Parts: sequence; C-alpha cells; structure tokens
Amino acid sequence: MAKSDLNCYLEDENVVHFAPLIVTKKESVNVRLLNQQPIPIDVDITAKSKGKTMPFEISEKAVHINENDFANIVITFAPNSPENYQATFEAVVRNGTNPLTKALKFGIEGAGTIPIICLKTQLDNNNNNNKAKANNNNNNYLINIGKTNIGYTKQKVYAVGNDSPIPCTVLFQIVTKNIVDFEIKDVQIDKKFIVDPGHQFNFTVV
Repeated sequence: MAKSDLNCYLEDENVVHFAPLIVTKKESVNVRLLNQQPIPIDVDITAKSKGKTMPFEISEKAVHINENDFANIVITFAPNSPENYQATFEAVVRNGTNPLTKALKFGIEGAGTIPIICLKTQLDNNNNNNKAKANNNNNNYLINIGKTNIGYTKQKVYAVGNDSPIPCTVLFQIVTKNIVDFEIKDVQIDKKFIVDPGHQFNFTVV
C-alpha cells in the first residue's frame, strides 16, 4: 500500500500525511504530546500554511500537561479545492530553556481531490459518421455510430478510466426516448459500481 492511500506519519520525512480527500470532506488524526519531565508544562501550539490557504485545523492553541502525562491534539484536514497542501506544526514549551526538548516541529501534507472519470478511447475528430466527440460545456461525450441499414447492427468499444487518486462510483444510464435503438454491453445499466484509481473498463455501444 502506497503512502498516498492512508493517513500516516512519515518518520523519514517528519511529516503527518493525509490520504487524498474529496473536496469539502473532513478527515482527522490524533497527535499525542508527551511530557516526560517531573514538572508540569504549558505548551503553545501553532500551524502555519506554506500556501495561500490553510485547510488544516488544530484543536487546541495551548495545553497544560502534568508531569509524566500527555495531551491529545486533533489535526483536521478539510480541503476546499483540488490541490496539494502543506503546513508546519509547532508545539513550544512556554519558558522552555533546553533546545532539545522545548519545541516539537513537523510537517503536515494532504491533497484535495474530486472523482474523475474520463473517456480513454481516442476521439476521432474527422468528419466521418463513426466518431465520439466531447461537449466541453459539461464533459458529456456524443458517440455517433453513423447510419445503419434496417435489420443490421453496428457497434464500437469504448474505454473509460479513473484518473483520480481515489475510487470513483460510476452509474451507467440510458437517457433517450428510443431505448430499443441502443444497447450498452459489458456493464449493468442503473447499477452503481466502483472504479479504482488508475483502472479502466471497456463497454460496447450497439
């Protein structure tokens, strides 16, 4: 399993990594701050974005930790757009003097994303009767099978794939008054199914 598939702490990079998350969704992880000293401490906590926006929320701005005790901090990732985000988390012991123990710093990263299903079959832009073309206004595709004599059939195989880093839910529907004139093979109409990242499937239009 790749690091992008789950929330984890990347020790070699000193980074708390969030798996790709659908825009407007939220995901949280717990961070435990330990006080291994024989005296209580007060800790100030900040998180600074490396970009223009800050999609990471920190549950506490300051905590009091008794001697040999701990405090849990929640980091929440809530992306607003499909892009990569980075920030720096820092916890500083108030009035701390030991440079080795007075501060804790690590990176935070995550990517906002949206489900993306796209046509993998190369579009034929020539002016013939057997072509598929995209409507740029709404990402719909028009598949023109061309003229067919009565009593005969014509078909073409197309491939659709998932280019996003998250699984996509797909639903095939036939929206036409002439349902008997068209058929889609190799998929079940009106039944949802999952397409994993980097995968594609074929279907036949008859």
